[in-house]
Amino acid sequence: VARRARAVLSRDPATPVLVKADERVAYGSVVRGMVLLQQAGATKIGFLTDPKAARALEDLERRR
Repeated sequence: VARRARAVLSRDPATPVLVKADERVAYGSVVRGMVLLQQAGATKIGFLTDPKAARALEDLERRR
């Protein structure tokens, strides 16, 4: 992943990188991935969200 990110970012350093993860991914793993992206040259890192999944999770939590 880091090699591919470096290749893309070397062509266009302003390329935005979007991270998609849900509650099943450990926070530390997401942070390590973001650090690798920064080391590869990423300066624009964002998160993809799934509003439907977030609503479903909220519904489940309310039922508990």
